[in-house]
Amino acid sequence: MQKDRRIIINTRPRRRETRLPGWNYRLPGPYAITLCTQHRTSRFGAIDDSRMTPNAVGAMIDEIWTAMIREFPPVTLDAFVVMPNHVHAIVFLDAEEIEQNPELGIVVQRFKSITTTRYINGVREAG
Repeated sequence: MQKDRRIIINTRPRRRETRLPGWNYRLPGPYAITLCTQHRTSRFGAIDDSRMTPNAVGAMIDEIWTAMIREFPPVTLDAFVVMPNHVHAIVFLDAEEIEQNPELGIVVQRFKSITTTRYINGVREAG
């Protein structure tokens, strides 16, 4: 009996590593974040006359970002810009004791989880 020797080829694109190897992302200080929509699809608004005009989703993104300080008290949210297909943000991890700071990835993960869930619910409810 012959063994099945199929080769499985991973067709998913590889993500570029964006983290600095060996860096502790709980260390106090400022961090710049850019988050893009899937396939860079414009979901947050449009540029009109060289100005960003957010739609309902863009407004929701802004509202959720502002509320993140309640989820993570030792975090200060500085500059935040919503663009049609991405957002830019500056996050400060404020606690001098490293253990008191959330890991930056956890803050980003929570933001993405909340916005995705709200977006899906909004599409279901309002089309």
